[in-house]
Amino acid sequence: MKRIRERFCTSFRRAVWKPVLMGLLVGQALTTASAQATDQTANAILPYNAPVLPDDTSQSSVEDVDRWFPDIEIAIRNRDWIRLIKLTQLMEEMAQTRNLLQDRDAAFKANFAGNLAVWRGDGYRETGQFAKAVPAYETAVAAYEQGQTKQSASYISALGRLALVLRELGQNERAYTYFVESQRLGEVVFGEQTIDNATAIANVALILERMGRYEEAAQYFSKAVPLYEAIAGPQHPFTGLAYNNWALNHYSLGQYPEAEKLFRKALSVLTNGSLPENHEYIASALGGLAVTINDQGRPQEAEPLARQSIATWNAAKGSDHPETNLAVANLATILLAQNRAEEAEQYFVRVLDRNRAQFGDAHIWSARHSSNLAIAKTRQGKYLSAAPDMRNAVAWAGAALGEDHADLGLYYSNLATTLSNLKEFPEAIVAARKAIAITEKAIGPDHPRMVQAYGNLGLLQLLGGEAKLAEQSMRTALKKARALPGRAGYPLLLALNGLTLVIAPDNPRSNEALALSREALRIIETNRSLQRTTSNGATGSLPINEDFRPGELDEASFGFHMKILATRAAAIPVEEDTLMREMFITAQNASLSASAKAMSQTAARTASGDSALAKLVRRQQDLKRQQVQLDRQFETALVTGKQNDTTRYQNEIDQVTSELTVINAKLGTEFPQYAELVRPGALDISDVQQRLGDSDGLLLVFPSIGDIFLLGVTKDSVSWKRQSRKQESAETSIRYLRCQLDPLGCPEDFFADEQVSDAQLEGYRAYDRTRAYSLYQDIFAPVEDIFLDKKHIFVVSSGAFASLPLAALINEQPQEGDNANPDVLSASSWLGEKYAFTQLPAVSALKLQDKSLLQSGGKPASTDWGFIGFGAPTLDGPAQTASTKRGAGSSGFFRAANSQGLSLADPQSLKQLVPLPGTRRELDAMAAALNAGDLSVVTGDNATETAVRTDQKMAGSEVIIFATHGLLPGELDGLDEPALVFTPPETATIEDDGVLSASEATELKLNARWVILSACNTASAEGQGGGDSLSGLSRAFLFAGAKSLLASNWRVGDEETALLTVETIKADRAAPDAGRALALQQAMHAVRTGKRGDGSPIADWRPEWAHPASWAPFIHISNSR
Repeated sequence: MKRIRERFCTSFRRAVWKPVLMGLLVGQALTTASAQATDQTANAILPYNAPVLPDDTSQSSVEDVDRWFPDIEIAIRNRDWIRLIKLTQLMEEMAQTRNLLQDRDAAFKANFAGNLAVWRGDGYRETGQFAKAVPAYETAVAAYEQGQTKQSASYISALGRLALVLRELGQNERAYTYFVESQRLGEVVFGEQTIDNATAIANVALILERMGRYEEAAQYFSKAVPLYEAIAGPQHPFTGLAYNNWALNHYSLGQYPEAEKLFRKALSVLTNGSLPENHEYIASALGGLAVTINDQGRPQEAEPLARQSIATWNAAKGSDHPETNLAVANLATILLAQNRAEEAEQYFVRVLDRNRAQFGDAHIWSARHSSNLAIAKTRQGKYLSAAPDMRNAVAWAGAALGEDHADLGLYYSNLATTLSNLKEFPEAIVAARKAIAITEKAIGPDHPRMVQAYGNLGLLQLLGGEAKLAEQSMRTALKKARALPGRAGYPLLLALNGLTLVIAPDNPRSNEALALSREALRIIETNRSLQRTTSNGATGSLPINEDFRPGELDEASFGFHMKILATRAAAIPVEEDTLMREMFITAQNASLSASAKAMSQTAARTASGDSALAKLVRRQQDLKRQQVQLDRQFETALVTGKQNDTTRYQNEIDQVTSELTVINAKLGTEFPQYAELVRPGALDISDVQQRLGDSDGLLLVFPSIGDIFLLGVTKDSVSWKRQSRKQESAETSIRYLRCQLDPLGCPEDFFADEQVSDAQLEGYRAYDRTRAYSLYQDIFAPVEDIFLDKKHIFVVSSGAFASLPLAALINEQPQEGDNANPDVLSASSWLGEKYAFTQLPAVSALKLQDKSLLQSGGKPASTDWGFIGFGAPTLDGPAQTASTKRGAGSSGFFRAANSQGLSLADPQSLKQLVPLPGTRRELDAMAAALNAGDLSVVTGDNATETAVRTDQKMAGSEVIIFATHGLLPGELDGLDEPALVFTPPETATIEDDGVLSASEATELKLNARWVILSACNTASAEGQGGGDSLSGLSRAFLFAGAKSLLASNWRVGDEETALLTVETIKADRAAPDAGRALALQQAMHAVRTGKRGDGSPIADWRPEWAHPASWAPFIHISNSR
C-alpha cells in the first residue's frame, strides 16, 4: 500500500455582526460579509497524514481488501469525497461479512478500523457533513489509541481532524482541548523546528480566535510565523499563509492598519510566482485585505479587491464552491457599506440560494445570508419582503446554534426591528423580550449587548403605545450602560438617546430630557475632539464593534437634541433666545463630513519635510491609530471578563488621550487654519453678527430626522423656524429639480410617465416652477422677514439641500405657463435676482482672514489680474458634441494601493473618460477677457497634475481656472475625497496619478482672487443626511489661499460655462469693491436674459439659456462677499 500524504487548508470562519440603523434606534445586523472575508483569511495548515497499512500484505485475507486502496487514493487525489465515503463503507462491510481480518492481530485490526474511519470522516468533512464526521473521527481516535500509542502520527492526525470538525460545529472548548493535545504530542513526535509543529501551533491560535481569546491567539501566532519563515523560508506559500492568519488576528483585535500591512505582506509572498495566480491562498488573502480596508471606511477601495477575490476563488474552486459563495457575500456587504443596497440584495439572494442548496436551511451560513438579505431589503424600504427572510434567519439560526446560544438573541433583535418597520409592534415586542432572555441567559445581565437589547425593547414599546413600559426599559438600559466599566461610550450614547426619546415628546419642559440629550452630545464632542469614532462594544467571538454607516448614531443624537431644543423653545418663551443660540451651535457641530476626515488622514500620510505642522499632524495620526486599537482591545477585555487587561488598556488609553489632547490644542493655537480645515469650530450668533455687514444675512439650513431647522442671522436680528416633517418632501423636490437641471445624473426613464409640453416638443427643457416655489416656502420664506432689506446672503446647508442653489428657487407664486417655454422661465421671479448668495464651507469660515492660509503662501498678486488656466486634458474616451457634460458618470475605475498603502488612480482607466474639447474654448475666452497671453492656458498633454503642482505662475495669478472632469468620493474606486482629473501619466506615482485630490490641493501655494472649478460636482455636498455644506475640494482651495471660488453643482455645457465665467470676471473687474457674489449674480442675469446690466446684448445668446441649468450651475464660495 502506497503512503498517501498531502497538505490541505481549512478556512476558519468567524462572524462579524454589524449594527444597522433600522428605525430611530438600532437593529442588529448579522451582516457576515466582513466576517466572510475573514472566513477566508484564516487557513489552518493541518497535516493530512493519510492512514497507512503495514507493508506486509502477503496474506490472502488482506489481498481482497488491498485491491481497494488504489481506488481510495484516486478518490482523495480527485477530491471525490462522496466516492471516498462509499468506498470506506464498502471496505468495512466486506471486512466484517467475509471475516477477512480474522487472522490479523489486534493492532492491525485497530489500525485498519482507524484508517477507514479517518477516510470516511474526511469525506464527510469535505462535503460539509460535520456532524457525521465527528463520530467517524472519534472512532479513529479510539482505534488508534487501542492499536498504537498516543505518539503515533496517525493518532495525532486524527486528533487534529476531530478538533477541526468540532470547531466547525461550534464546540470550541472540546476543539481547543484536542488541538492543544495534538500540538503537544506533535512537538514530541515531529520535533519543535518542523512545519508540522508550526501548523499545530497555528491551529491552536485559530481556535483561540474562534473563542474570542485574541490575545492568547496572538502569542501562538507570534511563535508559528517565525517557524514558517525559518523552516519553509520567507517566500514559501506556507509562510505567506501564516502571514495571512496573523493578519486575521490583528483584525480581530481591531488593529486594522497592522492587519492591512500583514495581508499585503501575505499577498506579496503568495503572488511571487510559487503558486498559480488563481490559487485559493491568494483568493483568501485578497478577501481578507478587502474586508480590512472596508472596515477602515474605504469601501470603494475594497470593492475591486473583493471582486478579484471572487474571480480567484471561482478559478480555483469553481463558481458553486462554498468559498466562492462567501467571497460573493463579502462583496455584497462592501456594496451595502456604499449604500448600494439594491446591488447587495441581488448578491445576497445568490449566496443564500447556493448555500441552501449545498448545506440546507438548518445551517448558520443560511441564517446569516438570509439575515443579510433582509437588511439589504430594509435599506431599500422593502419592509414587507424583508420580514420572511428575517423570520427564516431566526428559525435557521435556532436550528444551527441551539435555542440557548447568545447569537440567537441578535437574530431575534433583528426580527423585532424588522417587524417594527411593518408596525407589527406586539409581535416585535415579543421578539425583543425573547432576545433579552436569550442574551441574559447566555452571557449574563451585565454584558454590553444587554444595553442595546433593552433599548430596542423600549423603542418598540414606545412605538407600540406603551409609553410607561418604554420608559422603564430605557431606564434599565441607561442603568446598565452607566454600570459598564471604563469607556463604554457607545452603549451609554444609545441609552441616553433612548430615554430622551421616551421622555421629551410628552414633556417638552422636562429638564431631565434636556440634560440627557446634552450629555449625549458631550460624549460625541469628546470623541470628535480626539478624532476617534464611537464604537459599539465588542462581544467576544462575535464582535459588534463595527462602526455605523458614517455618523448615523451621531446624526441621530444631534437630531434628537435639535427637536428637544425647538420643542422646549416653543413651550417656554422666556428661554427661546438661549435655546435658539444653542440650536445654532448644535447645527454647526453636526456638520462634519467624511471627506474632511479623509483629507486630514491623507494629508497626514503624505506630509513630508520637517516642518512643525507636518510633525504634529503625523504624530496626531499615529496617536489616533493607537487609540482606536486600544479602544478595541479594551472592549474585547471588557466583554470577556479580563479585569487586569481592562485596567491596563484603560491606563494606556488615558495616556494616549492625554498626549492627543495636548497635540490637538497645539494645532488649534499654533496652526489655526489647518485646524479649521480638518475640523471647523462653531461660532455663536453674537460672533456671526459682528462679522456681518449691514447688507449681509446668513441662513443656516439643517435637516435632521424628518424635520428642517432654519436659522437666519443679520447684524441686528435673529429668526428661526422648525419645519416639522418637511425633510422628505423637500428632498424629493430637490431630487426632481436636480434631474431637470442635470438629466445625465438621473435614470433615463425618470420622466417617462410625464406629459410632454409644446415647448419640450420644440427641444426646450422643463423646470418645475411650482416645486421651486414650494421649496422657497419651505427653506427660505419662513425666516425671510429679517432679510428683506439685505442684498447678500451667506448660506450654510448640508446634504441634498446644498445640491440646489437658492438662486434657482422662485419667490413668487408662478403664473400659468409652459415650464419649458424660455419666455415663461425668463419672466419668472427668481430668488437669485433678489439676493446675491455666497456658500460658506461652514459658519466658522467667517472668522478666517482674507489671506493665504499657508505660512509660505503665494506672492502678492500683480495689478494686471494674472491668469492661468488648466483644462482639456488628453483623454481617449468616445468623442462627444460641444454640449458634452463633465464628470465621471460611473465608478468603473480601479484604484490600486502602493506599498505605503496610498491609493493611486489607474491611468489607463482614467484615459477612458470622455474628452472635453470645449474646455479649450472656455479657457481661451477667459484668457482673452483678461488680456492674458497664450502661455497662460495649459491644455492637452501639458495639462498634467505635475504641471498644476509645480507651475510657478500659480502663486502670482489673480484668476485660476480648472476646466476638466470633477470626481466625487466613490466615483473612482478607492477615491475617498473629491478630486479633479488631468492628463493621465503612463505610470501612476504619488506625485502624479492624473488625479488632484482635495488633500493634494491643500498643498498648493495660492493668493488668487478667483479659483474657478469649472467641472461638474465640485460644489456638491456629500451624503444625504449630514456632512459638510460643501465638497472638501472647495474647502481645500480656500485653505491653499484662494479668496473666492466659483464651483459647479452639476454637469455643465461648454458654451454657457464660458459665458458665465467670463461675465463674472468682467463684472468683478468693473466693480471690484461691489463684491464677488454680486459679480456672479450679474453674470447669471446676463446668461438668463441675454442682456447685461447696462443693457448691452450677449452675442450668440440662445433662448434655452433661460433655463437655470445654464445660468445657475455655479455658486460663489468664500468667507466674504
